[in-house]
Amino acid sequence: PYMHDGRFKTLEEVIDHYNSGGFPADNKNPFIRKLQLTPGQKQDLIDFLHTLTDSSFVQNPDFKSPF
Repeated sequence: PYMHDGRFKTLEEVIDHYNSGGFPADNKNPFIRKLQLTPGQKQDLIDFLHTLTDSSFVQNPDFKSPF
């Protein structure tokens, strides 16, 4: 689940959302615009974002909450 309301289930959906320029809204910042990423650039970004997930750290019992 991604975004503040969990509306996107995958990173691909998030990238597509931002690549399209987001949804129209009265309070949308005028600096938000279409990213115009190519399919290759989108895949590179997704691949990079996946490198930021360290499941071995997250699942390590030595780092679990003591509470």
